[in-house]
Amino acid sequence: MSLHPHKAVRDSILRIRDKVDKAKRSKSWKDGISEMNETLRREGIESPIMEVYSPPRVNGMANALGLASGLSLDLTELDPEDGMPWDFTKREKRDKVMDMVLGKKALLLIGSPLCTAFSQLQNWNFRKMSREKRDEIIKKGREHLKFCMLLYRIQHENGMYFLHEHPHSATSWKMPEVEEIMGLDGVELTKGDMCAFGMYQDTDEGRKLVLKPTGFMTNASEIGNELNKRCEGNHSHVTLVNGRAKKAQVYPDELCFTIITGLLKQMKRDGRLSEGGIEMEMAEDEAHAWDDTTGEELDAGMVKDARMEEVREIHKHEVYYKVPIGMSWEKTGKAPIKARWLDINKGDKVHPNYRSRYVAKDFTMKRDLIYLQQPHPWRR
Repeated sequence: MSLHPHKAVRDSILRIRDKVDKAKRSKSWKDGISEMNETLRREGIESPIMEVYSPPRVNGMANALGLASGLSLDLTELDPEDGMPWDFTKREKRDKVMDMVLGKKALLLIGSPLCTAFSQLQNWNFRKMSREKRDEIIKKGREHLKFCMLLYRIQHENGMYFLHEHPHSATSWKMPEVEEIMGLDGVELTKGDMCAFGMYQDTDEGRKLVLKPTGFMTNASEIGNELNKRCEGNHSHVTLVNGRAKKAQVYPDELCFTIITGLLKQMKRDGRLSEGGIEMEMAEDEAHAWDDTTGEELDAGMVKDARMEEVREIHKHEVYYKVPIGMSWEKTGKAPIKARWLDINKGDKVHPNYRSRYVAKDFTMKRDLIYLQQPHPWRR
């Protein structure tokens, strides 16, 4: 079944609005953003995100969600120190950005250099140009792309993250410099269709989604996983001709939100953030709850109430206090032990008596090879 163009676009707009609104209301999301900003301060990283060859796109969404201010370096943006555009054809601007990256200025570097020199659509325009003009476009395109690869390598060696975006069909993916970065440990290439992130354009037939298969190269696997979204095939697309390809360079809000979500997940995976602390709210995918002893379904609302009561008791008795995650690695050489909720009904269906405990997950003690099969609550 194919959706009407207007409905497909409307659904995508409502979807991202709902995601952003939920994030802004969610205590666990706010706590994650707050911890992220504190982590950056502790690690001496000035900005969460640096965009090169781009005006504020992901940073615009980041600011709306409460992240610390980032950097967006593009011809349309001015360097506050000299009031001049970030023109990377100029050596002094390239050197300045390289110093920023060497100095670990931002945790995530996002590069989206112009793809004009590598686009299949551009081949039609090349036929109409003089050889000199065509060669000049290709030369500049290669120079900018090589500069991005250099920044990514520095970022990678500094233990930071990078994300490179170009059309999936672009010839740039075959450049030796790009293949060299792709061969680095932990770097991966994934594919996402822009319609899956709500990219659309207005046409004579109304608003239509834009397919635009896009390649994403990153050393942050969680970001790659989030961006690996394909067209569902239930709607039509606009054809990117007559100047439409240039308009498709603007990131849709849902793509920006997805990148930020992936960054938070990557920070948790790498131990830069905790697993979220103690969350009183049920996760979005926990519309149902189950008894950890009997396996029977529980009332989700009553489970929420039981969890809130547990959190109040934990805070009342000061069971724990927060410390930098790095302390765990320093003391034990390992990441902190993860925790989860244990929900049970000590009564019955007629007379329910819900109890929820926040417990450490199963772990192994080396001494005497004792295996702890049951989670142990953090209670005095």
